Order: sequence, then structure tokens, then C-alpha cells
Amino acid sequence: MEKGGQSEYNVGYLRALEGIILTSRSGSETFEFFGSLDLNDVGALRRYHKEFLNSTKSRFHGDYDRGYFSALADYMRVVLRTAQSSAKTESGQG
Repeated sequence: MEKGGQSEYNVGYLRALEGIILTSRSGSETFEFFGSLDLNDVGALRRYHKEFLNSTKSRFHGDYDRGYFSALADYMRVVLRTAQSSAKTESGQG
């Protein structure tokens, strides 16, 4: 997160994290993306991570949106690492 108070970037980042947490706690499929996310599909997770990362760099998005996409990219990075680690363990490479 960027330093310095409640910048729009920080607010967007925190709102994305809140949405991720609320969706995972409720188990609901309020956000279709998270409801249909296959945590074992490493290829798809890489594509999502790259797409969110590209959105964080886009000049066409405001600070709030870049913060929001940054949180999603960070989340996808963690999910991707977990999926890759699980895939290695299952294949006997870990």
C-alpha cells in the first residue's frame, strides 16, 4: 500500500481485501469470480494474476481502481503460490 493517510489507492486496496474476506467467510457466490475460481487451475490463476497486475499499471484507471486491482493481484499471487506448491507435493516433486 502507498504511504500517507487514506489515499484513494489505499481505500481501493482495503475495499478489495474486505470483499475477499467477506466472500470467503460467507461462502456465498455474491462475486461470481470468486465463486467459480478453480484454485487448482494454475494456468487460469496465472492469467488472472497477470490481468490484475496489468490493471494496476493502467493509466486509464484511477487511484482507487489501481489499489483495488493491486489487492486482487496480491491475492492471486498468494493463491497461485499455494496451488503451485500443492501441485508439486501431489506430483512428488516437493
